[in-house]
Amino acid sequence: MLFLYKKTFIYQGMNCIFELSSFSYKLKKPPYVKKHKVAMIACMNKLLKTIHYLISNNEYYDYTKSPRG
Repeated sequence: MLFLYKKTFIYQGMNCIFELSSFSYKLKKPPYVKKHKVAMIACMNKLLKTIHYLISNNEYYDYTKSPRG
């Protein structure tokens, strides 16, 4: 389910949500050069960690706290 969720964001070009699409593109460029599935797993891991943090602290996602915010 997370794979399909992430795949949809990448292919639809929805970069704004959690900056995960841009994270995926970053992993595929030098010096990282990860394969597609490896980058997808890394993005799903980041998404899970973000969701866990937000739920455990009872917060909403704040774009000003994001690394690119």
